[in-house]
Amino acid sequence: MQRIKKAWILLALLVFFTGIYPGDTAYAAATVKVQAQNPVVIVLDPGHGGYDGGACRIWGKKKYYEKNLNLSIALACKRELEKYSGVKVYLTRTGDKYLSLDKRVSNAKQKKADLLVCLHNNAAESSRIRGACVYYPNSGWDAEIGKDGKDLARCIQNRLVKSCGIKNNGTMYRNSANRSRYSDKSIADYYQVIKGSKLAGFPAVIVEHAYVSNPEDCKQFLGSADKLRKLGAADAMGIADYLGLVKNTDPEFTSVTLEEDGTVKLCWEPGLYYQKQILYRRESGQTGYTKVAAFEDPEVQEYVDTSASPGITYEYLLASYYTGKHGFGYTGLTDIEELVIPAQPTGEGETENPENSDNSQNTQGETVQEQGNQNSSEGNLT
Repeated sequence: MQRIKKAWILLALLVFFTGIYPGDTAYAAATVKVQAQNPVVIVLDPGHGGYDGGACRIWGKKKYYEKNLNLSIALACKRELEKYSGVKVYLTRTGDKYLSLDKRVSNAKQKKADLLVCLHNNAAESSRIRGACVYYPNSGWDAEIGKDGKDLARCIQNRLVKSCGIKNNGTMYRNSANRSRYSDKSIADYYQVIKGSKLAGFPAVIVEHAYVSNPEDCKQFLGSADKLRKLGAADAMGIADYLGLVKNTDPEFTSVTLEEDGTVKLCWEPGLYYQKQILYRRESGQTGYTKVAAFEDPEVQEYVDTSASPGITYEYLLASYYTGKHGFGYTGLTDIEELVIPAQPTGEGETENPENSDNSQNTQGETVQEQGNQNSSEGNLT
């Protein structure tokens, strides 16, 4: 047995003729294509930057620059999100750089964003105001984007309150102050990043973590790198809650062995969170996989393959399937494991039957083909 490579990808299964889901236990003659699916794309936007410093205050001889706080939170959020499976995370800026609001949206659109999360801190004339809130799109123009943004905002706000203990100022939307309209005559959103993202086809939210203008908020939530890390981690957990993300725990073969009776025994650790499992097999050198067995029980950890033929080198692969929320899905794959089945010696006067050899390669009717590779001043923010 030889370990060939580590293989994990997101899979989208397109089933022809029968429309059978890959987890179905019944075999079928239908061809199932396996295509690489892009991961869910999350773009984090640290507010302000460059000459636009955002809010700034000095408390206890310590200066709080919003632009720096936002970037630290965004970097922490990215690190935490990358612990989850099936995500790709981008930042609109990674240094002290100015970006216009339109440029932030266009950057997200260029990355094919599924979500844009703008990370900010608040300020007010009064130093007594404190707490966190999240802005989401209104229901104008595209009600579904408005609903998705509202759900995302609630998930992030809940995590900030529960994980960090910050005052809960709720989630909200803000309509255009000058009553501007979308082309369908619905009232436009106030914030340019939310409006622009909606028109680009994806939801955006604005997270106001704490008040730079409040000394207690600064001391309790913004006063150290560790406190900023906790805010970023809370944002990431809120995003993960919204999508139903799972941590990186792919299944793993523990043994693939040839038994004395010629069968192949496969054992594995199934990984966490998955809902269904499928065992695939192919002959060495081929690109298509045949489905050997499907398991509705995600806790199954072994299987005996009785259909292997002598004189063939097989490659085995276990796929575990997970379906999250809002269209998110992930497939975790084991390493490919190779096993050589020795040819059976032929006794005197006996010959191998080539018909049997041909038929032995078609014990299962379903073949899987691999394709592709590894998814105005109005609106300015404080």
